[in-house]
Amino acid sequence: MEKKRIDAVIGAIAGDIIGSAYEFKGVEPENFKVFDKNCSYTDDSVLTIAVADWLTHPGSELQDYLIRYARKYYDAGYGPQFGRWCMMRHPRPYNSCGNGSAMRVSAVGCVANSVEEALELAKDSALPTHNHPEGIKGAQAIAVAIVFARQGKTKEEIKKALQTLFDYDLNRTYLDLYNGEYTFNVICQTTVPEALISFFASESYEDCIFKAVLTNMDTDTAGAVAGAVAGAYYGVPDNIREKAYTYIPKDFVNVIDKLEKFFEKEVSKTIVYLHGFGSSGLSGTVRYLRKLMPDCNVLAPDLPIGPSEALAFLQNYCKEKQPDLIIGTSMGAMYAMQMNNYKRICVNPALRMSELTDILRPGTFEYFQPTQSGETHFTITEDIIQQFREMEGHLYDGMNDKNRQWCWGFFGDEDTIVNYKDEFSSHFAPNIMDFHGGHRMTNAVLREVVVPFVRKKLLNTTE
Repeated sequence: MEKKRIDAVIGAIAGDIIGSAYEFKGVEPENFKVFDKNCSYTDDSVLTIAVADWLTHPGSELQDYLIRYARKYYDAGYGPQFGRWCMMRHPRPYNSCGNGSAMRVSAVGCVANSVEEALELAKDSALPTHNHPEGIKGAQAIAVAIVFARQGKTKEEIKKALQTLFDYDLNRTYLDLYNGEYTFNVICQTTVPEALISFFASESYEDCIFKAVLTNMDTDTAGAVAGAVAGAYYGVPDNIREKAYTYIPKDFVNVIDKLEKFFEKEVSKTIVYLHGFGSSGLSGTVRYLRKLMPDCNVLAPDLPIGPSEALAFLQNYCKEKQPDLIIGTSMGAMYAMQMNNYKRICVNPALRMSELTDILRPGTFEYFQPTQSGETHFTITEDIIQQFREMEGHLYDGMNDKNRQWCWGFFGDEDTIVNYKDEFSSHFAPNIMDFHGGHRMTNAVLREVVVPFVRKKLLNTTE
């Protein structure tokens, strides 16, 4: 059996089909069969395919795919809330923490090239319906587990990382879960950790599905969630893959084939994006950049608050990741400019942070969006402000002709926050680009100005 990148999706669908025979009633261990005569695909498979199809169309809206597939396969057994949602003229998220976000996320784990990307895509996959924090968290945990499994991490490494990232109690044993008494759990807070514990206790793909189905009378979803991670870790046996295909519509097989071809477009370049002051690696700009450049591995680390720590972190980070390009905005552009020996784009660089006294002042402030580790607030001290002052005296240290040629500045003609175009030009002319816009790099600027320049001038890639 050859393990394939697509196996998380196949594993989820097969787990759904196998588990479907026992939903609401459970099964005694001695009566469990792989592909019982009462098996069928359910809403878990339909919406898994909807997410997979969405991922092969960068820039599209997931909501459209969820609704289209749900209406086409209307009798697949959707939950009451989702069933109403997909028939609305103007559907809105309904704050669900149900396990539907985790059951449909497997394709995200297949597509994502990093934990950061998995976190972002999984959040996007949950938001149309499951915008409750626990609904988002459940999807993210399964997607990240799949990425770790694809990377060849051990079960212990996966467990420790998931506990750190998501604060799930994964130290329980499988026997703590299975005591012969069935419950029916449909929320992420129970389904996701129990599926993961079933995976950690398993010895094979089949064993994982067996264990997961015995823990929860929502057996199809237990099988789908656990099966996604097990598929990525073990691979899906050929006989199970082939049998699962006999249960699903040809449309589903076509989407799976399309997703596999999507993988074949190998990630050609690595881009590091550096966010601005008060932002994080989970910003909307990062999500949109990834949608616009799906053929590139877009990394977006959270930057430490202190400039000395941030610069040291970035030097080590770039040495490890060896990016083909660094893109920074505002404060992030100031850091990007200092990353000598890498190609870099600096959008409205805030070269003199210490002069921005309305922004950089002592106190505790809220991030525009939480960091990837879940932090919501940060603190600025007088010492941090002094570190910026000292850094500003050494911005151009070590700069040579090659480093100057590899750095471009983009400046908005309506930027009312910073204006260091003259200073930047004195070091990097003629690598100066003007665009119509303000300080913030909007989606329109990213789509119409920055990305076309990146593709044509720097990376030599095509859409």
